[in-house]
Amino acid sequence: MTETKAVEPKKLNMMSLNKDLQEFKKEVQDFKKEVQGSLDKMVDILVKQDDEKFNKENPVEPIVVDETIVEPIEHNKSLTPKHQAIFEEYFDLNDGFRGELNIEDNMEFSILVPMELSNGTDAWKKMTKEDRRMIVLKPGEIESGIKRWCDLVCKNLKYDKTVVKK
Repeated sequence: MTETKAVEPKKLNMMSLNKDLQEFKKEVQDFKKEVQGSLDKMVDILVKQDDEKFNKENPVEPIVVDETIVEPIEHNKSLTPKHQAIFEEYFDLNDGFRGELNIEDNMEFSILVPMELSNGTDAWKKMTKEDRRMIVLKPGEIESGIKRWCDLVCKNLKYDKTVVKK
């Protein structure tokens, strides 16, 4: 039989444990970098192959840019002729007032007040950049709701359509 020697246990202290831990961390980080590098190379090769295959199957055509700029028309916020007539009973369009009826967002009626006729404070005007007075109308009372809201906004602004503005 072979004799087995008893191995003396290594004396452990905090310094040696910390050193072993740091060495292990470095080995793990190095291994992680190697694996990540290999994965990156494989991904690059696959992407390059896919790009080459895609370019062969789908040749690139030159892009033609149309230089004309078309403003989008917001049909969902425009007033019908009947609602526009109600709005114009109270406000003069030449003074800069604009009415919008947004049917997508709960029948929301807005009156855009020109900033020179707004009665908001200077700080509020500077912060908001526009004076939009809005209300959500009830579905069965659209015309009467527009009339009431126009009347309230006129009173709040002390606006009279018949008085000519500068």
